Amino acid sequence: MWVHRLLGMCSIYLVILMPVDANIELILGTAQLVTSYGVTRDQEIPATHQSAKEFLRNAFDKKVLTLDTAPAYGDAEKVIGESGIPFKIHTKLRRGVNALDSLEASKVNLQAENIEVVYIHDIDAFRSDSKKMINDLSKILDHGVNHIGVSIYDEDDLALVRKFRQVTFVQVPMNILDRRFSGQKVQEMNSSGLSVVVRSAFLQGVLLADSATLRPEVRHLKDFVDRFQLEGKKIGLDPVTACLHWVISQSKLSGVIVGAQNNGEFDAIRNSWEKARNLTFDDSWAEVIPVPNSDAIDPRKWRAL
Repeated sequence: MWVHRLLGMCSIYLVILMPVDANIELILGTAQLVTSYGVTRDQEIPATHQSAKEFLRNAFDKKVLTLDTAPAYGDAEKVIGESGIPFKIHTKLRRGVNALDSLEASKVNLQAENIEVVYIHDIDAFRSDSKKMINDLSKILDHGVNHIGVSIYDEDDLALVRKFRQVTFVQVPMNILDRRFSGQKVQEMNSSGLSVVVRSAFLQGVLLADSATLRPEVRHLKDFVDRFQLEGKKIGLDPVTACLHWVISQSKLSGVIVGAQNNGEFDAIRNSWEKARNLTFDDSWAEVIPVPNSDAIDPRKWRAL
């Protein structure tokens, strides 16, 4: 597995310089729970429901308290509900379905009366009919939902959702090659009342892969991946820990979503998370890593490149 190949690559001592945010939460993404997902996946055969439940139990026993899921992730919501484990849930509304109908279907599958965050994944819905969206958001908050979030891709999306006071969470792409929402931008989002959750910390696994084995749709990132892994190695960090530490060193984040295919991968990521939280960070090492243009790091556009 990629994590096992990568961990233990480096043993250089890292000088203590600056603490990271102690309040940030590790959130387990469930896109891979019962489906095959990602451009660097090793397993094409999805997990059984029983093995998926065992996987969730392992994560919960290791202090992961929140799951990120969606109706689009196969039977993930149903498996989570059947597990009986008291996770906090972040889920999404299904596109093209009435908001309340989608929410109620998710609650039935999750066997949950209350959901921590419901994300609107379709940002265009805010543009096409803002009055209907305001009405839908208000109804959702009256039906056992603590927070409404929006999954955004760029600063135009962010400017749009800031106009809707019901939105209190944003999920943003952020990693060492995608810094559009990092640094001061996080502080600005917090100041406007938004909690920030990071997705794509590993750029769908691209940053952890052997660059020689990258699939055609992401091969344009080879030189960037090589440079990142080289610079991380210079300061004694394997790619998993380097990715996590750079992200969690962005202050005022609420959480980081990670995915794993099995217990072995999850345990390795969990260990890297703890290691990253206990390190300190001099971001000068990252400054020398070139950043691709926004199209190059947008998974929606990879097949078109």
